[in-house]
Amino acid sequence: MRIAFQVFISFLLAYWPIFSMTSVMLFAAPGSTDNARLLLIAMAAMLYPALITGLLHAFKFKLWGMPSDWVFYASLSICLGGIWLFGYPRLYLNTVRGIANNGYSVVQALVYHDGRKIEADAATFQALPSRFLQYGKDHRRVYFDGKPMADVDPAAFRTLERNEPKPEGIPQDADATDGNSYFRFGRRLEPGGS
Repeated sequence: MRIAFQVFISFLLAYWPIFSMTSVMLFAAPGSTDNARLLLIAMAAMLYPALITGLLHAFKFKLWGMPSDWVFYASLSICLGGIWLFGYPRLYLNTVRGIANNGYSVVQALVYHDGRKIEADAATFQALPSRFLQYGKDHRRVYFDGKPMADVDPAAFRTLERNEPKPEGIPQDADATDGNSYFRFGRRLEPGGS
């Protein structure tokens, strides 16, 4: 019976790497990384090996002859390392502070992109509608993925609708314009180029 129990516990622990890799799929939906409750659930679920080995340690049960305290502290370290590696603590802290982990947000006179502070004027900043929330602008600059774009007129810059007609020679998947140039994924498109 003792061997069967150890085999069962070993299977539960062996599943953790697969579970931890698939746990990031919890955040595939837009806005899901801004859900504090979901982030807490994911972090708690990532700790299940530490819970199992903690119970083994509480009852001084050796797993395959290894001391229960060693097994517990090793699994706790690995679990916490996985949580840290996936960035869950930063995502959670951003969420409770009101900072979006995807796209742009303005919080307490600071501008953030994907949860990281960028140098932009919070008073005039606006996130521009686009498929992947990549464009934003203030009175001085236009930003793509949180980085300033060079030589772009912010006053005239706008994102394009997906099916909006473009002039001849401009690829149909252009996603923004400043009236003089067209852009795709933050890069200036040359007429006739791609």
